[in-house]
Amino acid sequence: MFRCEYCNKLSKLREKSYTIVIEKRPKIYHVEYTKIIIKRRPGKGRRKKKVHVKKVTKGWEIVRELRVCLDCYNKLKDNIQNA
Repeated sequence: MFRCEYCNKLSKLREKSYTIVIEKRPKIYHVEYTKIIIKRRPGKGRRKKKVHVKKVTKGWEIVRELRVCLDCYNKLKDNIQNA
């Protein structure tokens, strides 16, 4: 049971809620991790080498989203696809 944030209607029991992203912004993520590389050398066994990796990736961050009922989801989905 939830309240639709678009039409403010109270849902029925066990009715599924849908989320729609209203606003998002670009985000830069700085990722640091350690990568272990195993090299096999004939006659000498294995050698482990640790490589520290710093990576910068770009993505999107959700600023605002709405929990809506099925009727409002279909209305908003059509408006977002047409825009």
